[in-house]
Amino acid sequence: MINRDRLVETFMSLVKINSPVFKERKVAEYLLHLLAELGVEAMLDESGSQYGSDAGNIIGHFRGRRPDALRVLLSAHMDTLVSGVDIEPIIENGIIKPATKTILAADDKAGLAIILEVLRTIKEKDLEVGDVEIVISSGEEEGLLGAKHLDLSLLKADVAFVLDSDGPPGGVTTRAPSYDSIKAWIKGQAAHAGACPEKGINAIAAAARAISQMKLGRIDEETTANVGVIKGGVARNVVPEECYVEGEARSHDPKKLADLTASMIDALQRACAEAGATFHPEVIREFEAFHVLEDQLPVRIFQEACRRCGLKPRTLSSGGGSDTNIFNAHGIPAVNLPIGIRDAHTDKETLSIKDFELAARLVLEIVRVAGESRREGEG
Repeated sequence: MINRDRLVETFMSLVKINSPVFKERKVAEYLLHLLAELGVEAMLDESGSQYGSDAGNIIGHFRGRRPDALRVLLSAHMDTLVSGVDIEPIIENGIIKPATKTILAADDKAGLAIILEVLRTIKEKDLEVGDVEIVISSGEEEGLLGAKHLDLSLLKADVAFVLDSDGPPGGVTTRAPSYDSIKAWIKGQAAHAGACPEKGINAIAAAARAISQMKLGRIDEETTANVGVIKGGVARNVVPEECYVEGEARSHDPKKLADLTASMIDALQRACAEAGATFHPEVIREFEAFHVLEDQLPVRIFQEACRRCGLKPRTLSSGGGSDTNIFNAHGIPAVNLPIGIRDAHTDKETLSIKDFELAARLVLEIVRVAGESRREGEG
């Protein structure tokens, strides 16, 4: 029932609209227009002003023929990396890719196109499904900001499916870690590097010593750490007085994460004390881990939809975060689905049309499976 040509055309049109993170207004207005044509009651919230975006989140409600059925939430994000501008998508041998050295922005405009095509198919085929809620977030690429500022009291969904994962359809991400962002401002003492270096306290050297004492990379199967930003100094002949360090720690296990984050802060504290420098740390829990069990509603619905599509379901564990983390943290059982993207966030990003269409078929079947069950307390 999915119209492959229309699905691809919708995706291509979305990709050509620039929507780098914090500059999503143009694509948001386009999406609101398309949703209105489909009869979706949609609004753009004002959350963007809280995190520096020119657009908030789109929240929509598509009324199905079975209001007593389970209510499904479909979600994707409208923003792209800042490099996702002036994209020219081309098709070669059934693969969509960028014509030049840009990202494709299939993350996550493929998810947006699937949501639109599923709603179009339901409407034109007059399928008997329950109500469908839609959340299209902004600011996702800068730490799930849109979802974090979403008024979740507006949502009544029983289950959520986020369309924002790499890989072929048939997988379902049921686990993802908690994430701590770590920032540190180190202050030493400036001095001339040639005339009187002994009077200086090298903030960069203190940072380097701290980083050398940290456990980084893959700690174990469910825990990772990284230092990704270090800035400091004003000239090569000046002992650097200040240094800024930014890192992260992730784990599916809350104790492992707490211990890892504490050890990274401790390494900074020891190194600064040894050097005679001071430092100011900042640790923010960006999002909480989730683990949806195989006997829970979203996985059961997904597995039945896979069976009907001839797919063998695969349970996946992720090391990254998505809006799925936020929905689960607020009591909406949610999973994340691969939609055919490969090599997201690179200039080698591609989208297989075959997988893309199959992912849309699977999402449509998810909505239909949910539509066969009544909500608790109904009927």
